[in-house]
Amino acid sequence: QLVKADFRPAKPDLVSLTQPNGAAVKIDPSQVTAIRAALPGEYDWTVKTVLSLGKHKQQGIREEVAAATAAITGKSI
Repeated sequence: QLVKADFRPAKPDLVSLTQPNGAAVKIDPSQVTAIRAALPGEYDWTVKTVLSLGKHKQQGIREEVAAATAAITGKSI
C-alpha cells in the first residue's frame, strides 16, 4: 500500500507583538537574533524594545524587554 507523505515544512508558531503605530506584527521566534531595550531617540517614544531579525533587519515594538523576551522564548525572565 502506498502512503503519501507531506514533506512541506511546518508553519512556525508566530508571536503577535505591537508595532510603534499600535498595529499587530507577527514575528517568527526562530528569526529573532537579539532582543534589547530601545535607545533614547532611536524610535518613537512608544517603542520600548528592539528585535533584531536576521543580520540586517530590526523591528521596534511597544512591549517591555521582559515581556518581549518571554513571548519570543516562551520563558519569563
